[in-house]
Amino acid sequence: MQCRLKELRLSRGLSQEGLAGLINTSQQTISRVEAGITDLAAGVAVRAADYFQVSVEYILGLTEEKEKVSSVDKAIHIYKQHEEFFTEFEKLNAHQKDAVKKIIHELLIKQREIEEQEEK
Repeated sequence: MQCRLKELRLSRGLSQEGLAGLINTSQQTISRVEAGITDLAAGVAVRAADYFQVSVEYILGLTEEKEKVSSVDKAIHIYKQHEEFFTEFEKLNAHQKDAVKKIIHELLIKQREIEEQEEK
């Protein structure tokens, strides 16, 4: 995994100190991350992603996709994938919705138990 902070910083012609000021961290933090001495902290990664208008995953080297996907876009994508379920769920009354939520919760617990057994 290769952090792209230096690449992005240089593409904007920024010094380490200049970038640090823009994303509210220290020059030493930028230097240590770029040298691979320390990992990029979550808060710094988010602020850098916002500044460079890329995804956190791109900065961290987890994807080649630079495009930042907003939480709204993600929600729309999820909704479209499960539109039929959501449409039917919305037709239920409050009691029925609670029952469905409990079933899903129980299924998730069972899934975790199965995964834990498989790991052993």
